[in-house]
Amino acid sequence: MKYRVLVAVLMAGLLTACESPDKAGSTKAAVKVGQDTVTEAEIERAMASVNATGADQTKLKATVVEALVTQKLLVQEAKKAGLDKKPEVALDAAAAQRQVLAKAYAESLAGMHEEASATMIDDFYKQNPNLFSNRRVYRLQEVQIEATQDKIPAIQAQLGKSKTLGEFVEWLKAQGLKGGVASGVKSSEQMPEQMRDKLAGMQQGGVVLVPAPNGIAVLSVAGVQPQPLTLEQATPAIKKILLERKQKEVLEAEVKKLRDATKVEYAEGYAPAATEDKKN
Repeated sequence: MKYRVLVAVLMAGLLTACESPDKAGSTKAAVKVGQDTVTEAEIERAMASVNATGADQTKLKATVVEALVTQKLLVQEAKKAGLDKKPEVALDAAAAQRQVLAKAYAESLAGMHEEASATMIDDFYKQNPNLFSNRRVYRLQEVQIEATQDKIPAIQAQLGKSKTLGEFVEWLKAQGLKGGVASGVKSSEQMPEQMRDKLAGMQQGGVVLVPAPNGIAVLSVAGVQPQPLTLEQATPAIKKILLERKQKEVLEAEVKKLRDATKVEYAEGYAPAATEDKKN
């Protein structure tokens, strides 16, 4: 726990070395570390950044304080060694600052925290039965096959002929094709939409082919168990999905507006592919 908190605080505090006290919130000192201080504001912010739901807050605070003390000591030594002057360190600090500012601006946009209405939640529930009312949990056997596109018709044909998955895998080996079998349990929401829809009507023993990064994958349904969710049970997940969609729409619209209003000039070799194509 202490190590995880230390890592989280160190990552969240990338800007510490380049912050000035007047920009970091309350400067009331909680701990003096040499000539430096750990402020109350820094402790509160660090605690908020640590994902420790259900943790004892008193113990968490003590751990965070010690992590911040460690961070201050490391920063002091880094400065003594002149590391803050190294170009790559300065670039990393500037990148971290840009990320924080961009995130803060995105979160300030109207609509970014707008929750879905009851009607929107109900509509989403009804429009996605495979996620909710027809939700299932599958025991799957998966064969990932490395193959070029010209080999896929033969693979599909052999899959139809093979009586068992083991027989199919042996055929793959005989053809010099790599295909290892992996087993696992997945629920409907853990699958990509395309795969979820293909499996929706399948029973035990069903087989489906799906595209894979280096070829194709065979999914065999070793078992299936219906586990539907009521609207009430599904509401928290639906709220999260709809909020993320709304945030994506708001951010994309804002970025488009900013790009339309700002002249962006790319040096040769840095323009997006579409822009380069237009030039040619």
